[in-house]
Amino acid sequence: MNLYVARKGFEKELKQELKDYSNFEQFYLSPNHVEAIFAQDIWYDVQEISFDSIGEAVKKLKTIFSHWVGFSITSHRRCKLIQEQLNFYKGPRLEFLGELPKQKFGRFLLVEKNKILAAIQARHPLPLGVVEMKEDKKTPPSRAYLKLWELFTVYGIRPSSQDRVLDLGSSPGGWSWVLSQVTREVISVDKAPLAPSIAKISNIQYIKKDAFSLEPKDVGHIDWLFSDIICTPQRLFDLVTEWQKAGVLN
Repeated sequence: MNLYVARKGFEKELKQELKDYSNFEQFYLSPNHVEAIFAQDIWYDVQEISFDSIGEAVKKLKTIFSHWVGFSITSHRRCKLIQEQLNFYKGPRLEFLGELPKQKFGRFLLVEKNKILAAIQARHPLPLGVVEMKEDKKTPPSRAYLKLWELFTVYGIRPSSQDRVLDLGSSPGGWSWVLSQVTREVISVDKAPLAPSIAKISNIQYIKKDAFSLEPKDVGHIDWLFSDIICTPQRLFDLVTEWQKAGVLN
């Protein structure tokens, strides 16, 4: 059995992926082994632990692993008392492009007064897949930059230092700012201007234009296309498809 932690707002999609499941609020227990896209985290090979007392729960968890993070559906005070008697793991705030934590830990979920679901292996290296970064509260013009920080740092998906990238719908420039730190050239496109501190960065080229009216031929070859445009998924998909068909996007 695996336990799937739903991404907020995508519970319906996760249910469709799993098909067979038992639901405990944001947690979905399923016999199906699915690398679910709409799961924020997955706990593998979940054990069901029954117990009669807090001491017994603590003892059983300690025989499985050393460090734990606990969550609860019910009896929240009881869960806290169990956690207090275990070595607690608190996920650190991550540095941009820094190393991920190496400390291993177990996760347990109190689903009933005397029943725990526990696992020592999970897809995500942080509790419930929740990422907290050491933020830069001075430079970026908005907090949208954290989306790319998480993608680049946690999942290792990012351009190389020699790539040329396109940022569509870029104003006020948070994504362009992040991209300028990891790659050679950023083409930053929006009808609205970039924040002055971002516009003066040497490897950012700003084009004042609507992202949907920009012609691929006017930009030329790019290695990556980024976009944080607010629009329907289908419209964004069609836009990316157009750039691929133009032959300028790897």
